[in-house]
Amino acid sequence: MIETSPISNNSKSRRKLTILSVGDVMLGGRVGNKIEGQGLAYPFKCVEKKLKEGDIVFGNLEIPFDGHNREPFLYDTHPDFKADPLYAPSLKTGCFHILSLANNHIMDWGKDVALETIELVNSLGIKTIGAGVNLNEAAKPVVIEKNGTKLGFLAYVHQGRYCATMRRAGANPLMPRRIYRDLAELRPKVDLLIVSLHFGLMFTDIPSPYQRQLCHSIIEGGADLILGHHPHVIQGVEKYKHGLIAYSLGEFVADQAGGKAKHYRHDAGEKRKETMILRVTFRRSGDLNYEMIPCRIENFQPRILTGDESERLKEKMVHLSALLGQKKHFWEHAGEAVAEDIFRVLAFELSTSGLRAVFSRLKRIRFRHFLILLGYLKRRISRKRER
Repeated sequence: MIETSPISNNSKSRRKLTILSVGDVMLGGRVGNKIEGQGLAYPFKCVEKKLKEGDIVFGNLEIPFDGHNREPFLYDTHPDFKADPLYAPSLKTGCFHILSLANNHIMDWGKDVALETIELVNSLGIKTIGAGVNLNEAAKPVVIEKNGTKLGFLAYVHQGRYCATMRRAGANPLMPRRIYRDLAELRPKVDLLIVSLHFGLMFTDIPSPYQRQLCHSIIEGGADLILGHHPHVIQGVEKYKHGLIAYSLGEFVADQAGGKAKHYRHDAGEKRKETMILRVTFRRSGDLNYEMIPCRIENFQPRILTGDESERLKEKMVHLSALLGQKKHFWEHAGEAVAEDIFRVLAFELSTSGLRAVFSRLKRIRFRHFLILLGYLKRRISRKRER
């Protein structure tokens, strides 16, 4: 069953629709402290005016709401990865119409907290997608009608213990065959089909070859717009055939205290401060136009950049996007990113959990990863010889 939700609008039907999309929204930790001291409007104060320009505003809510002192459900949970329910109305000042919960933190504190989070966000008049009491509920699409246009939303997260099954609550797992089936079912019923994907390499500013291949196949399967998140840093935007792919929108509101970042990359802290608002204009003719609006996170809130700051980040975003279209350079950069990520993850597991965790990680490595590692080592050896 598809849930259709018209959004009230007094203006006449228009020939275009503006969708504003942002990355990770986390209202816990020191963000919550700021809300306590400066009010519910604090997190989105500097961008609220811009977000009000969107006919539809989308984000990834990567934190559950829980006001009780419950035990973590997942063992690797960071204690700040939950927010007081009293902070939830801040999302209204973010002008959100729909939030994805298909991520690896929605189940951090268990089934009850996840379901209470869904209910709480819905009570604010904000739609949620990608999580539920079981797999059927988590996989349900949402259709929003705005200005005479029907927008269909689907949301998925890479597989893990937080994913739903037929008997367990959780997030909607990213399984290509299921995605293609969902696309085929929803496509005839909507004018614009948007897919949210929580996937990729953390703190890496380029998607993996597998991600790119997957996104291309999803566009070919009928999606118009793919919105990615999980790396916690921005990545390039690619136009492919009729569609648009934003591989990672980065963080948007977050307590960037460190966490795994300090173990993964020495420059992750600075990269996480760089973010954007993706503005996509959809015309009834089927044309999609987009603009990347550069932002920076300071004092736990995003602000829109101007002047030289804006130009520098725009240049970086244009470079990351252009790299996606350069086959040789993309494979070299993406291969190095994947290889370095594998080494960083193994080093992190060894330093924090020991050899057993390392062997557990090694079991997940696929044949394509070995090919990438081989290419990476060959390039490293070749560079040393050239010196």
